Amino acid sequence: MPKIGTTQTQRAQTTGGSVLEDQHSIEKGDNLFRFIQGPQMIKTIFYPTVIEEDENGKTILKSGFRALNFLDKSGLIESIQSAEIEIRGKLGDEDEIGFKDKINWFYLAIDLQQSILSVKPLKVPKTVKDKINEIETKLDIKDPAFLMNGLFWMFDILVSKTITPGKAARYGTKYDASIYGENPWRSRIPAVYLRSETGTLIEECGGMGAIFAAELIPLIEDCDIDLEKALAPQSEIQIRERLQKFPINLLGRRTNDHTLIYPQHPQFGEMLKSLGLPTVEIDAIEGNQSKEKPAVTTSGSRGIGSLKAATLKKQEETVALVEVVTPVETVTPEPTPITTESKIPPMPKPIRGSTTPTIKPVTKLKNIKGNESKGSKW
Repeated sequence: MPKIGTTQTQRAQTTGGSVLEDQHSIEKGDNLFRFIQGPQMIKTIFYPTVIEEDENGKTILKSGFRALNFLDKSGLIESIQSAEIEIRGKLGDEDEIGFKDKINWFYLAIDLQQSILSVKPLKVPKTVKDKINEIETKLDIKDPAFLMNGLFWMFDILVSKTITPGKAARYGTKYDASIYGENPWRSRIPAVYLRSETGTLIEECGGMGAIFAAELIPLIEDCDIDLEKALAPQSEIQIRERLQKFPINLLGRRTNDHTLIYPQHPQFGEMLKSLGLPTVEIDAIEGNQSKEKPAVTTSGSRGIGSLKAATLKKQEETVALVEVVTPVETVTPEPTPITTESKIPPMPKPIRGSTTPTIKPVTKLKNIKGNESKGSKW
């Protein structure tokens, strides 16, 4: 069972993932979640590469992306970014670099609108992460020793996603988050629990059954996803191995406007070669790729070199792009493997003694009108 709330490791993160294979998502409109753990931060770089797939016994190439996960920008990643910045500067290119990292935030959550409930990772934008933090850390105006709302996992949260008509999704998408329904924990949880393990608090509140609906408890207890391991940053060696196995496609294109991610690709390719990295040049968007995998040539003493298509059929002889190449957005980046060999350690046993914070008011916890303290109505 995952630890409820925010772990000490997650709490220590101040700056920012891997895209996991099976996860919840925030759809346009209203989304109702019960957050269980998080947030877990990771920095990710999605870079274009070429994926080989078998179709009717023939190997074809499809455009796609792979992910590099890290926390500290150093070593090879920093060298690649510095090289691209230098090249763009010399060419007078002021656009943002293609080998750009992005901060991602993940929670473990239950999508309460699904017909089959399950605990899965959920990636949220920073605005949602910040809003959840605001809800959780707000202090009671009359008694600031207590939280106004309680901890984020004690109530259902409504996440809204709206897209302004006429604007690109990148610029016109807005998110909001708020507590859904009644909150029986309002002004009753000591603020000290913001920086403490939650095992004692759960027991003080009356156990899991007092906080979560009965149908959610087995889902939480049976969950063996270790979010920290699943989003663990890759080492310098792992990053280099990944770039060797899945070379950067110098002719990769953006998914929104199909412009080249690396318009300075000849110079960028030479710089990558100097770093000991192979590259591939396949421009699938132009529709000049054969349905069968084209022959390739290698160059360089490393045995991998720069891969280039050696044979290309004429335009009229080729198959249209939609028949040959899966659009980039439909190819899911390969996730960091999720380790499920062992479950997350169980919640710590309650700490006894006079230093244990007291829920306010203790005598009313089991007598909340309508027995609402049993948690989510879901």
